[in-house]
Amino acid sequence: MRTSFNQLLLILATSLFIYGCQKEPVDVELIRINDQGIAMFEVYNRTDQNFSEMDFEVTYLDGQNEVILIDTLHYEMAEESAIQIFLEANGETMFSQTVPENTVSASARIINRVNE
Repeated sequence: MRTSFNQLLLILATSLFIYGCQKEPVDVELIRINDQGIAMFEVYNRTDQNFSEMDFEVTYLDGQNEVILIDTLHYEMAEESAIQIFLEANGETMFSQTVPENTVSASARIINRVNE
């Protein structure tokens, strides 16, 4: 009986650990900052929902990991565009931003998203 209980606890702990390591269903990550001072971000959608628009908060850091600037950005497709979906279900897209002077690294997070 004790062995079964210990096995159950081990399975439960392993399951919680694996679940906790999974990525967010909708996530954004920095791909690179190129020599021209352009940061490129990839946005991943691991859901079955389309998003027509998204708002991001981007934090730019210097070499000492001090914040240079926190900026908010809004992205959506233009009204005259034939496609009105900014990020398709189970898809990915990217966006780029010019970085402030002395930026070494950047991070972004999604602060709002609107379903189609």
